[in-house]
Amino acid sequence: MAQDGRKHWKHLYEEIVSPEICCGCSACIVACPHKVLELRDFDPVQTDARSPFDNCIHGEEGCSLCAMACLRLEPSLKIIETSLFGERRDETRPEGNYLSKTLARATDERALAKGQDGGAVTALLAHGLDTGTLDGAVVSGPSARVPWLDEPHLVRTSAELLEAAGSRYTYCATPLGLKKAAQAKLRKIALVGVSCESTAVRQLEAEGIKRWVRPVRLVIGLMCCETFDYEAFMIGKIQTGLGIPLTEIEKVNVKGRVIVTLKSGEDVEIPLRDARPYANEWCH
Repeated sequence: MAQDGRKHWKHLYEEIVSPEICCGCSACIVACPHKVLELRDFDPVQTDARSPFDNCIHGEEGCSLCAMACLRLEPSLKIIETSLFGERRDETRPEGNYLSKTLARATDERALAKGQDGGAVTALLAHGLDTGTLDGAVVSGPSARVPWLDEPHLVRTSAELLEAAGSRYTYCATPLGLKKAAQAKLRKIALVGVSCESTAVRQLEAEGIKRWVRPVRLVIGLMCCETFDYEAFMIGKIQTGLGIPLTEIEKVNVKGRVIVTLKSGEDVEIPLRDARPYANEWCH
């Protein structure tokens, strides 16, 4: 333990990272004030040479922010749920607490064309950026170097947003983009992420680690059951196994099966039972 008895990196590593429970959400890295944590192969790594990889000199001296930020070590679910909805989640309602439910579809043709399904998330963010309600959005977007690999993007305009739109079904530590937003001194941002990423933002808020989340005005959590390991699925299964160059893929979707749409217009379907072995292990 740290000098005051609080958990820190040593405990985070032993209880979450080493047993492979970590989901790679990057909240611990965002929270670290000493900049000694990095994400490598979707695992946080301690980089300060003064400490062994499984300990941290700053933690021994009393810093515990990385452990506080972790949504799988000791998640602050009571605070998160009551701060958002005024009550704890009712376990008999699998969809969780909500204020209202609606079906939505974009009317903007740009959002419909570039969005994953109905384009609702893209349309909401585009409206916010175009009207000045938002001055930025932290989203996942395609890597400029590696085809069909997602990276955290900070977008400032609806045009930039459209370039990042759509799902690629490989994991992206989107909350890392919060640092980009803070460095840009933005004050009204949205963050879009799958459930572990959107909960990570709320965990930071609940624990009072507000430097990076203070400008967040909107968090959009995406429905997610699992994401796929990039090397195993995109490279191993699709490119090598099926002989499909990743540069020839137009879109990937999951509709009871994985549908890979090629730029030629052809659809290649993969049964979910064949795709699930390639899911990231932390999703289950």
